[in-house]
Amino acid sequence: MQIIAKDVSYRYDQIGSEESNWILHQVNVTIPSHSFVSVIGHTGSGKSTLAKLIKGLIRPAAGSIGIGEQKKSNCDDKADVNNEVGLVFQYPEHQLFEMTVLDDIAFGPKQLGWSMETISEKAEQVARALGLKRESLQQSPFHLSGGEKRKAALAGVMVMDPEVLILDEPAAGLDPVSRRSLMELIESWRKTAQKTVILITHHMEDALAYSDEIIVMDKGKVLYQLPPDQLFLEHEDELIKMGLDIPDQVKLLNKLNRRLAVPIKVESLKEEHILEKIAEYYKKNEVTYGS
Repeated sequence: MQIIAKDVSYRYDQIGSEESNWILHQVNVTIPSHSFVSVIGHTGSGKSTLAKLIKGLIRPAAGSIGIGEQKKSNCDDKADVNNEVGLVFQYPEHQLFEMTVLDDIAFGPKQLGWSMETISEKAEQVARALGLKRESLQQSPFHLSGGEKRKAALAGVMVMDPEVLILDEPAAGLDPVSRRSLMELIESWRKTAQKTVILITHHMEDALAYSDEIIVMDKGKVLYQLPPDQLFLEHEDELIKMGLDIPDQVKLLNKLNRRLAVPIKVESLKEEHILEKIAEYYKKNEVTYGS
């Protein structure tokens, strides 16, 4: 499901027209169907506001957002929540409240009148996709580990089978192993179910590893929308000036290339590929670490 934001602006304080009131300023982005797009930028850059606009929790003050065949503009009278878009806020496990994991997952579908038979079937499918054991569905969510709680909370949104899934720092607070495991499960689900994923993140490694494109936001504006390799190789200095981090393997590659007469060329910014190319270069040129 393609998403097109055209000249979208938004302000929380609707009184007055001072530029300081505007959270988003003429944002233009296109997110293709079935793609994985990350949105990065400092707190206050407008990332979460853009997510709420796409979900339909708020409406634009100017411009329009098209999601598939639906279009929301500043001419509409009110916000209109789009059920084809799933939005998972940071630390979603804090919203768990039912007696069992299955009851928590079933909360949303019940509001739409789904039968318990359908809910149970869909819940088991989502649980498998997220690596939750079937018996976990009958447990209290408060007896699960931190990572399992996060998966249970995600399942409550994914069970609705949204065409677009927006994730606001889905791996926040998880250890590196749990974070990678969760991100791999989400990416596997996206590919298998042919969905669109929008990831809001401060983890540049995740943005690099999974994204087809990365949107960079700053002070309510979109500065770049580029493939990750192009963004990190060609705009490292700009990102650093903005105070954004750069993946460690990219920093290493760029630092080495600034010192070498012939730069190391890579086809991918994956960590293992960069380290392999660096090792090949040093072996071929018989360069020692002291040289």
